[in-house]
Amino acid sequence: ANFSLLGTNNPASTTTSSFTGISGKNELFLTFTNVQLASTGTITFRINADSGSNYLSNGFIIPGTGAPAVFTPRGGGTHMGNLQGTNADYSNGYVKISGCNTTGPKPYQIVWFDYNGSIYSAYSAGGIWNNASTVTSFDITSTTNFNAGAATTIKLYGSAA
Repeated sequence: ANFSLLGTNNPASTTTSSFTGISGKNELFLTFTNVQLASTGTITFRINADSGSNYLSNGFIIPGTGAPAVFTPRGGGTHMGNLQGTNADYSNGYVKISGCNTTGPKPYQIVWFDYNGSIYSAYSAGGIWNNASTVTSFDITSTTNFNAGAATTIKLYGSAA
């Protein structure tokens, strides 16, 4: 698939970053660079602002220390999953969504890397957005503000193929 840049967001001092007006794209690819929150919080992803129980996710977290933890939610969730962030963390990663221009389920993949100043952690999850709507928007929401000085960059790419 040939991906082209559809938009760039640099959220700062806000809890939400959104991409709207998406149409005619079957594949979406979002990249996240230098994601940092103003204080400890949780980042979630939603398609078309859907907060219904239409996300079926599973995956794992490999923390820098300790045993791997299970990515949440594991089924019937109201968003793609939870990722932790703090003002000491810098996180990078991506989300890929397929079948965006169809009426069937949309499979997605999340890969996330986190560095808290001394420990690296990795997150990987896959799932399905079980909704007949085509994808027209994507929301990134945090329980605390994105850090104003972090230069967080979120880019959305799309492909018609």
